[in-house]
Amino acid sequence: MAEDTPPSCSSDSAILRLHQLLASCSLSIEAGDYSGSDRSVSELVDFLNPVSDSTAREADDEDAERKAFRILTEIHRCMTSPSLSQEVVETLSFELPKSVCRVACASKRCSDLAECFIDSLLEKCSPREMLSILCDALSSPDKQFRTTLYYAPLLSGIAKVLLRIQRRQFQQVKSAVPVILRILNHTTLEMDDEDPDADYGTLFFKAIDIANSIQAVCEKLTDKQKLQAFFGLFILQLMALVSIDSRARTSHFLPIVIHLSHFLHLCGFSYIGLITGFDVDRISNMMVQGE
Repeated sequence: MAEDTPPSCSSDSAILRLHQLLASCSLSIEAGDYSGSDRSVSELVDFLNPVSDSTAREADDEDAERKAFRILTEIHRCMTSPSLSQEVVETLSFELPKSVCRVACASKRCSDLAECFIDSLLEKCSPREMLSILCDALSSPDKQFRTTLYYAPLLSGIAKVLLRIQRRQFQQVKSAVPVILRILNHTTLEMDDEDPDADYGTLFFKAIDIANSIQAVCEKLTDKQKLQAFFGLFILQLMALVSIDSRARTSHFLPIVIHLSHFLHLCGFSYIGLITGFDVDRISNMMVQGE
């Protein structure tokens, strides 16, 4: 009778296969073989999908978590290698963020490593393209991956990439904010309160990081009125989402409310203006006039 394959052997064979797939991607991309590179990248994604599916099904499987961490470590090592060409990095950046964040659902340390991987892409790839890639990955996970561990690296990446965009900042922020709000709305209304990985506070603090980035962009612009008005609406919507979620976790969300209140004052809101609706009407009219 054949013996079961030890977990370490299974992990070793997976790493070997990963190296082969990454090498195949690199060779075909650098050779300008477009059909071959598309096929190689698809094979890499197809290899990663069962890994993430396994960790999603067996959340407490330590062997699956270790395998996922090893795979993410190797991907990060490969993508940060000085020998990897810019063309290869850019090509893989279109597909890997989503696949990597799916695998990252295995554990908190995997999610942290996925954030490092995304940071490495931000260093090398076009900020505008990366913003689009991250927003796409945020908005399209399968149901089993709609967790904090999946979303956190992507939100962190958006906070960082917004600071790198040099042109058409308002349009870029305007395209990203609805995606962010949809994710936060999902976490407040649909996620299972009993889910041990449902660390809602983490996602709201990531949203605050994004708000800090938008505020920093505002400060650099000479014509900032429209972006600042949009920023104010973003903060008000965050406050509304926090108020929904904080019914059962008021003390947990107090630091978040304090941060958001600070932003309200930076946007020129007053408590009187918010109570009467004057401030909301003012910035809403500003947004309409700016269309």
